[in-house]
Amino acid sequence: MTLLTKFSNAQLQAGDSLQAIREFVQLRQMYNHLPVELQIHVQNSSVPFSNAADTLKTDMDVYYDDRSFYLKAEGLEEIVNDSLMIMVNNPAKTVLLYHNNQDIISNMEKSVMAIMPDSSIDALAKKYASSISPDGKDKNRIELKSRMKVYGTAFPKESVVVSYRVSIHQPIEFSRTKTLLAPVDSISYHGLMKDPAFDGKLVSASTSAGNVFFIVKEVTTSFRFDKIDHDVKLPPVTGNERVTRQANGEYVMAKGFEDYTLTKEF
Repeated sequence: MTLLTKFSNAQLQAGDSLQAIREFVQLRQMYNHLPVELQIHVQNSSVPFSNAADTLKTDMDVYYDDRSFYLKAEGLEEIVNDSLMIMVNNPAKTVLLYHNNQDIISNMEKSVMAIMPDSSIDALAKKYASSISPDGKDKNRIELKSRMKVYGTAFPKESVVVSYRVSIHQPIEFSRTKTLLAPVDSISYHGLMKDPAFDGKLVSASTSAGNVFFIVKEVTTSFRFDKIDHDVKLPPVTGNERVTRQANGEYVMAKGFEDYTLTKEF
């Protein structure tokens, strides 16, 4: 019996689901099946709410294959091909042009793939308690909870939830919640202690400078996959649709973008 099998069996006896880990790892394979076009709705939320960044919402269009990459979000575009990286700011009508190198497309892909954590089955099983359950017609829900707790609380430091279509084995939504301790002043702390809603969510600690007070804060980023297409043949936008190269080697804006300012960074 391998070490992984022994560990996995022990976790199953503790109520975890190795199936959840296996399914999670398989779901992530969508990033490796190229080409792929993704439409992703991203949303941040926070409990308790503290600033505007906690409610950020945006939509991303992403395409990549082994030779090109395209990303659009908030009116900005990044287009990468064999020779160029083109950064388009549509609201400002400006374009930055860079020479491509071997690492750019790879780094772009990694930034997208980082949405869902990449790890082996045994590493995930060691880090997270796991479960899987039905979540409606043709849907399952995977939940991973960090085995590490936030200091002074019963809250896991991180939790991950994925819902997916069982029949086609594609993710519908992925969310990651990070739990941390946010400092509060003593007056707020003692006031919140009277509110049952904050039971177990308040922490105090003694330091050489005196007592310090904290409230548990949960910050969640969710990614809803509105489109996952592996049958697409070309990126939504190619570099030639934004910038063209003339016979003399100079680059100019493509038709329809003549009023954009082009700056070469090489």
